[in-house]
Amino acid sequence: MKRAEIKGLWTRTASCVQWIIITATLLTPVASEAPKVNPFAFIKTLSEGQSTAVTCTVTEGTKPVQLQWLKDGQEVVGSGDVKLIKHETIVVLSIEPVRVAHSGNYTCVARNKYGYDRYTSLLQVNAPPKWELEPGDMMLKRGQTLQLHCKASGHPLPEVKWLKQGAELKRSPESKVQVLENGTLVITNATGEDSGKYSCLASNGIGTALLKTVSLLVKMPAKFSEKHSVVTARRGENARLVCDAQGDQPLTVAWSKGATKIDRGGSSRLEIFETMTESGLRSELFISSTERSDGAVYTCRAENEFGRDERTSKLLVVEVPGQPQDVKVSETWSRSASVSWSPPYSGNSPVSKYVIQYWKDSGTAHRLQEMAVPGSQTSALVGDLHPGSTYHLSILAENSVGVGLASTPVKLHTGEEEPSAPPTDFHVEARGPSTVRVSWKPPPPDEWNGDLLGYYIGYKPTSSGQPYSYRTSEFRPNASHEFFLTGLQRGTEYAVIAKAYNAAGSGVASHELHVKTLDGDVPPPPKVFVSGTTHSSITVTWHQQFSSGVRGFVLHHRPEESSQDWKEVNLDSRTSSYTLSGLESGVLYQLYVSATNEYGTGDPSEIITVRTHKAGGVVQSPIFGDASTPLYLNLFIMIPVLASLVTIVLVVIVTCVCLQRIKRRPPQPPHPMQPPPGTMERRSKQFAAAGLDGQPQMTSTSARHAEKAQQAAGEYTGLSQRYVEVQPPPLPADHPCALYPAPCATLPMTEELEAKMARHNVNQEMKTFLAQNRELPTLPIGAKAGMSIKKDHMYESAQ
Repeated sequence: MKRAEIKGLWTRTASCVQWIIITATLLTPVASEAPKVNPFAFIKTLSEGQSTAVTCTVTEGTKPVQLQWLKDGQEVVGSGDVKLIKHETIVVLSIEPVRVAHSGNYTCVARNKYGYDRYTSLLQVNAPPKWELEPGDMMLKRGQTLQLHCKASGHPLPEVKWLKQGAELKRSPESKVQVLENGTLVITNATGEDSGKYSCLASNGIGTALLKTVSLLVKMPAKFSEKHSVVTARRGENARLVCDAQGDQPLTVAWSKGATKIDRGGSSRLEIFETMTESGLRSELFISSTERSDGAVYTCRAENEFGRDERTSKLLVVEVPGQPQDVKVSETWSRSASVSWSPPYSGNSPVSKYVIQYWKDSGTAHRLQEMAVPGSQTSALVGDLHPGSTYHLSILAENSVGVGLASTPVKLHTGEEEPSAPPTDFHVEARGPSTVRVSWKPPPPDEWNGDLLGYYIGYKPTSSGQPYSYRTSEFRPNASHEFFLTGLQRGTEYAVIAKAYNAAGSGVASHELHVKTLDGDVPPPPKVFVSGTTHSSITVTWHQQFSSGVRGFVLHHRPEESSQDWKEVNLDSRTSSYTLSGLESGVLYQLYVSATNEYGTGDPSEIITVRTHKAGGVVQSPIFGDASTPLYLNLFIMIPVLASLVTIVLVVIVTCVCLQRIKRRPPQPPHPMQPPPGTMERRSKQFAAAGLDGQPQMTSTSARHAEKAQQAAGEYTGLSQRYVEVQPPPLPADHPCALYPAPCATLPMTEELEAKMARHNVNQEMKTFLAQNRELPTLPIGAKAGMSIKKDHMYESAQ
């Protein structure tokens, strides 16, 4: 092995051992609990653009340890030029490149749960001089005081010196030329001798020194005695702006509008005129036919070889105000509304007043109403409005020039009140013994006070002192209205009224009309079906339950969403189907049928709504099946028929069973009204056994056997088992026995009473049988047994 190789091996071995020792030192557990920061220091001779890095190491302390860098007491966050590298007990602060701003005291803080330690080191970055206030050429008038500022920054702080014609100016309290500590050159009571070249020198030993040479002239520069003026002109009129400049000749004047220079001959409306004066130069800017865009700040700049000055002139082009903005309706009531807006462009003249214009949105020529408001206000309360109405509102602004344009109109809708007028053309007519037709037209639109929702139809018999009963009819715009009052009493005079209502409530009632229902029956409403539809036709079929006396039918129809009145088609009594043709395709139609006889027109059928097919679409089958389908396959017909047949069969079977039981019952011998002793006891026992005396049914076997034996013997005896005697109920006032003071047992039974008792026994037998098999329907109060109850059906009439 060569010596060079051995030397290299030893070098690498020494490095590894050194690293192991350092690592072992850092990783050896410390006996102290609080952390200990190892001292560190920055390089002393750092200049801007160089880089530096310093390591903060914790040599003692129990882990975990938190490390943090502070600069002048503020936490250092690694970003940009400053980077932080952390690893358990080591944190490295790296700055590249360094700048003067990085100078300061850097502190490394180490903390754990047992305490903390810190160490601080100063970082100084040297920088060459840099201008902060660079001197420039100056000019002043005789007798004035001059200050030439010269200031530079760097590290260390540069030293500033002034030189005139290459000679340094010394600080002397007696001299009129002074150099202040901050580097400013001050010359008091300047004269022509002070003119010349002055140089400012700044150096700190780092890098290249700064040197700036300026010229000082003590002369008469351009100047304006007046710095600002305001000129007013009406829009469309001419305006003239004047500048009087003072200073040594040659003196020039230039005009600009804002930041834009005005060139001579650049616009036909702008002209510049100049006149020489003893003290300088007069320049005039002439603007013809001013516009709003001409309103601006114009600058007049005067310049000579010794200096420059400027003067501003503000041109106000006054005109009528602009449109008020953000017009809003804050709140509305039934007869007033609160309005607010934002002030418009004033036209460079204060707004003297606002004019609020509003008109009603009625679809016709409107009457314009106006309301004046002081110019200091931006809100107002508009009154004298109509309830439930829509208004358009706009606002105009006025100033000393005139009235501006109106704002964009806004809509407002006032709150509703009850209608203030009754329905018009109110009419009633009897349409049957229980039906009255009521027709009317809406009140005048100005009296609606909102959107009508419908009408209340009030009615009552004139002979009664009862209040009105009311029915409701929906509102249909632009159409006459009708309503059928059904379920009325036959041959009775009624008082009828009508009144409209909206969301606020009901309005004034119409005058009361009297009408008397018919004495005869009008036909009942037919059953109406739709048997077919096409794109232009609807086929209607109806069935009249009782056709005797029917003289004809009236088919009513109209589009559902239209305001048209009902159209009528009068048909013969033999007609039971009709096809409406010439209809619009894809439109919903409403239709109903009513029958007529000698007493009048009957109640309308239920209103049916059906839609025609769309043009070119596939024609669908009728609602109740295809016309070619046999009736026995049409479920809409067969299901009700089968249900009716089953009900009839059940009733016949029950009736037959009851009659058979009655026939098997042995005949009873005639007996007086009062049964022999023990009869009432026996009859009480029968009622108790059957459960017909209000007590639970008795099921004693011996009682049933005794009853059968006595029935077989054809008589009642007192030898059977006795039960508690039940007091018979009192006799009604119309009973024959009630006319005699003697007991009923002493009176002979008449044939009429025998027939009544026989019927009572049959009815009681039927009740007992039916009660054991199914529940009987309950008859209405006041209905007599054996009488059919006809229920009045009420239909919503066409509106």
